Amino acid sequence: MSEERRMFDELLGDLDALPIAELRQVLEEIASGTVSFGSLDEWRDWFLYLLPHLVPRIHQRDYASLLEVTITALFTQYPAGLEECPHAGFREDVLNTLGQCQMDAACWPDGELDVEVCLDRYFIPRLGLWCWSDANGPLSASMFLCLKYLRADEVGTWLRSVLAIREPRWRAQVMSWLLGAHAVLTGAVRQPSKFDQSGYPRIDWDWSHCLSGDYYNGDTGECRRLDFIPEANREAALLCVKEHFDEAAFLDWLVSFETIPSVEAELAATPFWFFELYGSQHPNPIQAT
Repeated sequence: MSEERRMFDELLGDLDALPIAELRQVLEEIASGTVSFGSLDEWRDWFLYLLPHLVPRIHQRDYASLLEVTITALFTQYPAGLEECPHAGFREDVLNTLGQCQMDAACWPDGELDVEVCLDRYFIPRLGLWCWSDANGPLSASMFLCLKYLRADEVGTWLRSVLAIREPRWRAQVMSWLLGAHAVLTGAVRQPSKFDQSGYPRIDWDWSHCLSGDYYNGDTGECRRLDFIPEANREAALLCVKEHFDEAAFLDWLVSFETIPSVEAELAATPFWFFELYGSQHPNPIQAT
């Protein structure tokens, strides 16, 4: 937008030594440039060039994790699915790397959850909170990546594996995400740009606000409007969660929250709200006391 076009000459050097802030700026330009001016080969080519260098550093962060804006940029380049990429095996490569980054050893050292690396959660002294009742950015972006790019017949298997993890803090964040994403799974909200920024629980992530569903081809001028999550995928996810949460499963999650006082206190009555949405098809739904 300036008189002289900004050129990222630093990308011709050692990408592995490039500071996170500079990598972030490039990804922000790719994401915002695409949604503002339309898809161009140069955006996609640079993203594909950068991606193998980003994956090994994906948990590095400054004010937010590199993972979040990387996933946002991915969404802008492949809004209709990873099959659009001409490279054989690209879909599988993305799902096996970015799609599983929340399961990296760095997130679960010796099998124990690292809440800072995996969930971007820190105790905030001025608030006296961990903010368990809002979904964190890395988890939210990762959940939407899998929900968007898996095939409908793969969604249930993936989501059941997410729900099978018994760690209470992980469960708290997944429950918060499912609460916030309920409007997406039911089709009431179809784009991240429509997420309620003052809502609760929050499920946005870095630069998710630029994903509006309108995708232009900068070369042809053609415009297409796409739902963020394919209908078959969101329906499969909604069915999977409702089938999982019978009263026994719900009580098991409640008991696990009791083992960590900050989780139980911050969630408060949130689990009962969750059960009303996802477990109410079962007879005699549990009432909050």
